[in-house]
Amino acid sequence: GVMRLPRIVVPQTYNVELWVNLESCEFQGRVRVSLDVTAVTSVVQLNTADLTIDSVLASLLDSTSVEEDKENELLIVGFDGDDALVVGSPLVLTIDYHGSLNKSLKGFYEGSYEVNGTKRYMAATDFEPGNARRCFPCWDEPDFKATFTFKVHAPSDRQVLSNMPVVHDTINCDGTKTVEFEETVRMSTYIIAIVVGEFDYLEGTSDDGVPVRVYTRRGYQEKGRFVLNIILKLLPFFAEFFQLPYPLPKLDAVAVPEFKTGALENFGCIVYREEALYADENSPAWLRQRVACDTAHEIAHMWFGNIVTLEWWTHLWLNEGMATWMSCYAVDYLFPEWEMWMDFQNWARSDAFRFDSLEGTHPVEVEVRNINVDTPMDSISYFKGASLLHMLQSYLGHEELKEGLRAYVKKFAFGNATSSDLWSVFEEVTGKPIKQLMHCWTKEEGFPVVKASLLENTTDVQLEQARFMANGRDVPGKWIVPVLICSGVEESRSCTSHLLVEERSTVKHEGFSGWIKVNAGETGFFRVQYDKDMLRLLREAVSSGSLEPVDRLGLLKDMHALCRAGKEDPSELFSLLESYRNEGHPLVISTLVEIVVDVTSGILSEKPEAFGDVKQRLASLLETPARRIGWEATECEGHLFAAVRGRILDALVRLDHDETCSEAERRFDTRFETAIPSDLTTAVLRNAVKDVSSTNRGSFDALISQFEGSTSIAERVEILSLLAGSNDPAMVREALEFALSPKVLAQHINLVFEGVNEQGCLTAWSWLKVESVVTFEIKKTQIYFFFFPKKRIIGTRFTKKPAVITS
Repeated sequence: GVMRLPRIVVPQTYNVELWVNLESCEFQGRVRVSLDVTAVTSVVQLNTADLTIDSVLASLLDSTSVEEDKENELLIVGFDGDDALVVGSPLVLTIDYHGSLNKSLKGFYEGSYEVNGTKRYMAATDFEPGNARRCFPCWDEPDFKATFTFKVHAPSDRQVLSNMPVVHDTINCDGTKTVEFEETVRMSTYIIAIVVGEFDYLEGTSDDGVPVRVYTRRGYQEKGRFVLNIILKLLPFFAEFFQLPYPLPKLDAVAVPEFKTGALENFGCIVYREEALYADENSPAWLRQRVACDTAHEIAHMWFGNIVTLEWWTHLWLNEGMATWMSCYAVDYLFPEWEMWMDFQNWARSDAFRFDSLEGTHPVEVEVRNINVDTPMDSISYFKGASLLHMLQSYLGHEELKEGLRAYVKKFAFGNATSSDLWSVFEEVTGKPIKQLMHCWTKEEGFPVVKASLLENTTDVQLEQARFMANGRDVPGKWIVPVLICSGVEESRSCTSHLLVEERSTVKHEGFSGWIKVNAGETGFFRVQYDKDMLRLLREAVSSGSLEPVDRLGLLKDMHALCRAGKEDPSELFSLLESYRNEGHPLVISTLVEIVVDVTSGILSEKPEAFGDVKQRLASLLETPARRIGWEATECEGHLFAAVRGRILDALVRLDHDETCSEAERRFDTRFETAIPSDLTTAVLRNAVKDVSSTNRGSFDALISQFEGSTSIAERVEILSLLAGSNDPAMVREALEFALSPKVLAQHINLVFEGVNEQGCLTAWSWLKVESVVTFEIKKTQIYFFFFPKKRIIGTRFTKKPAVITS
């Protein structure tokens, strides 16, 4: 069964005092917690892990036993007599303990960074989902909300940050300082933050009066201005959206050198990995967009997650899916020219489809037994969750969706909720059977492919659904699928919406003429497979530009996925790709590039001998858009063209396109006279690394020294992600060895693996199996995914065993 703490004793307020020693990497702590006893008992159970308990005192009573159940991370305090604690007993526990600042980036951990060649140390917290117990003994589950007061003793030359503003900051005579913070609102343990470090900051106040600070490494504060401006605009935006003001007296965003994920939404004190926060006008367009989305995601959590919190980790998607959807919504408000909802197809929905089509997928609502092992921090919770909300928005309309979300946040503010609670609120607001519609999407795994065919001699469309599997297996499946069908000829078009409930049904529609597009607008979470005639008309609609950009994008993605699963012939994909030769929309071009790169890696590993011709054919598909976009940014081109420039040139480098490769080489050779613009570095550096070998290693060594000398986090990350891209096995191995050197942070090792190209896959795989298993265990790193021919391994840090699917 699920391991949960009994609700017999419930914490109300915590006072936590910490003595932090960065030199010895240790801390001492004392926690005083006031408890409500809700039933007669003689035992109090709470969570603790990796701490040494020195003493436990209880008010008014003598505890008779203190036991630790290390396997289940429990501290069990026993009292004399079965009814030692009766309902309403005023119980205060005081626990003294000590622990080490760990190096595994979870709980209360130590991070390091360099200042002028000298190593410096800091401490930070990462408590999600259940790691607060590694900092102080507590009821470490999201529905044990309480208020917290922190007092931290730290070196006097460091700043101390937490969820709330500082009340007292006192310098002591022993080289330490004592910092006391205001009491928090009622909140869960996993969003508590304590950071001890050296920072510069920028500050401002939002229009609705919230003081905001962005803390960066010393000397880097200008890299935080972009994020500061976003936070200042989004706080009032979300307060208005939810009709509920931001409830804390301040909000900090803090960049730390070492952090497990991109960022964590600690209430009032968001902690980021540096590369997820630093961005300015010189950063590539895609990086600014990612930083904007990450920030909007964390700010959305202040409401969705922090004010209203999931009842248990089974409902993680309520936090993450909602914040992902809201981040898109908010960034679209800030930067409408970025066309976020269309771009949503390229990252969120695509990623959800990819993961959810594997044998190893799981439902959106997944049973979580062990909090730190089973909690699904993956594409299903984040991206499938967001895609389902996107589908619901299309089904209900924007105003009804907004009304439902407002009612939900208002009803459960400062409490906890489940998925069913959300759907119940939606049913009250809309009067529609939302539970029935949504349960088949959140409680079942996978998603449908809808086959569309024209019934002979009619304009009726027959729809048939089955489960879509990446390995091409035929698996039945039935969902309630909201389908929007659009048809058009020349300038006129007509749309019909249909709820597909059975495995097969027919949509009658008089007005159908010309092409017919199923899942118009691409809001439904399903793939579509067309019969030959429908496909032919759609190809013509692509060439003539009469299909909307988002539909051109979706058509391409569906065909590619069907082809990979062996459900369509590759020749169909190629003839569809041909109709995109003159594509002008940057986001569709981006999809085209992604598919070309994927086809490249597939064919190269399966049939290297056939590759030359295919490579030229694929390169020629990208030539027209690449020439139109060019190497140089123009004044009036806008964000989307800037974002796709680097991608398309990089793809042409991968395809050995002569003209592109020689220009990339020229730019690498003249990089000291003319700096390479940030959006072109991937293409230029990949080209330089590609032909590196044991006898011709100049560019490899140049990149290593550039990495070692660089103060730009973004540049260091970029170099790591390209280092292993050589065709020479010896150089691939050398890059992987470098990944494990002390110069590379544990959180960045996987970047080096992602840079391995098709030819280097087997080398990397054999190296990984033989040489590095032990080292990786020590490094406690995560390799997200890793390809090698014939088999495609999609191992993520979220699944114990990699799901292996045949490519």
